[in-house]
Amino acid sequence: MSLISVDKGFFSFGDKVILDGASFNINPGDKIGLVGDNGSGKSTLLKILMGKIELDDGLVIRSKSLNKIGYIEQDVPKDLENKTLRQALLDAIPVNERDYNAWKVETALEDIGAPSGLADKKISELSGGWRRLALIARANLSDPDLIIFDEPTNYLDLEKILHLENWFRANLKCPYLMVSHDRQFLDNTTNRTLTLRGGKIIDHKLSYSESRKVIIKRDILDAEKRAANINEIKRLESVAKRLIIWDRYTTKAKAIHTRVNRAKENLIEGHKEKTRDINLRQTAIRPNVILRVKDCDIKTPDGRQLFRISDLYVSRGDKIVLLGANGTGKTQCLSALVQAYDSETDASAKFNPQVNLGYFDQNMDSLPGDKSISEHLSASTNLDDFGVRGALIKAGFPFNELDKKLSDLSFGERARYFFLLLHNLHKNFFILDEPTNHLDIDGQEKLESELLNNDNTCIFVSHDRRFVQNVASRFIMIEGGRLIEIDSPDIFYNKLLV
Repeated sequence: MSLISVDKGFFSFGDKVILDGASFNINPGDKIGLVGDNGSGKSTLLKILMGKIELDDGLVIRSKSLNKIGYIEQDVPKDLENKTLRQALLDAIPVNERDYNAWKVETALEDIGAPSGLADKKISELSGGWRRLALIARANLSDPDLIIFDEPTNYLDLEKILHLENWFRANLKCPYLMVSHDRQFLDNTTNRTLTLRGGKIIDHKLSYSESRKVIIKRDILDAEKRAANINEIKRLESVAKRLIIWDRYTTKAKAIHTRVNRAKENLIEGHKEKTRDINLRQTAIRPNVILRVKDCDIKTPDGRQLFRISDLYVSRGDKIVLLGANGTGKTQCLSALVQAYDSETDASAKFNPQVNLGYFDQNMDSLPGDKSISEHLSASTNLDDFGVRGALIKAGFPFNELDKKLSDLSFGERARYFFLLLHNLHKNFFILDEPTNHLDIDGQEKLESELLNNDNTCIFVSHDRRFVQNVASRFIMIEGGRLIEIDSPDIFYNKLLV
């Protein structure tokens, strides 16, 4: 028997339709990934399942056996911020069970890998990653019948993601549904995929990647069938037109028109993706070696030595991922390379004179919040007003939002704008710090395609294993105070799990 059933659900915000006759069930044993583009309504659907929002039409049926739903939202509730981690976990256990089940708190702390002393810190003092793990541990301690996760890997570094993935497989026994943009995490922790698209739910009892293959294949077949039907409609219309011109066989012409109208009514409505381009086509760069780093010390802002780059070269077309445990200095290394490029006097890092460096910092701090996207793009590039509007619309910004302030953009919108800006500044070598953090799966795939198909050169840091797998051609790792090149990222991943 299903825990929750949604039957012909309809919901909208004004003119924007979120659900349009969507139907699906959540059953015991399900490990569901809910996927869809940013803005498709995934978080809204979670709130509908939780009973926080009512459908405009249709039914949500909850089983009588569904006594408790654990919900991990994206932000920490205000009432938890002043509690210690240990107290927040203890409070998740039902009051009548705390005396004999308090031991579960220590087990939960061990399961999430909390270091000594962390349990006595206030939630407000924890990093974003530890806050996320605290919410996940709390939900599981409440002994729910179903858990709903909204972006469980947000704010987690790669080490925590790997441990969380193992915890999902080994410790999480109840059914769950999660929203996530981490393709590898979805593949490794789910057995069913719900795709929210155009207000409908596409349901497959498959991992994300396998479901995606089926959807792409279906879209291709639908497009081919639609094209064939359109051609047949045109042929029949042409025949009917000739019969009418010849002023004969009018009965046959009417019959053909009837067939045409029926064919138009039954014409498959092919899925059309929103236009949200990410474009990084580079300007030409002729030399093969475009960066050489030798005897370069990477230090903290206060001067503490992190590691040394003895000898590193970057050739045209290289896509180098920088791997290292949290706190080893990955972001500091990228920042040092950017500073060396800006200073032009750092003898330890030599850039070819033809390099035009583009830097994507994960917080996008270089974007001024007080300017509109059209105003900033116009001031930063050589585009005229028509070019600015066209570029923004192609990148997925609606015409009526072109005067939106940069500070009012979501993080996903800000990331897309940043890549649009880099493209129009004609960069040819990219340093990218967690470029997929705020991109939905569509954005991740478009960025991958741009980096691969246009022979772009980049050095990047990413905790997104699928992005690393699909993009990187070279792998360098921080270990023992030095930078070494390795054959595969799996060497690094396996070290994190030891």
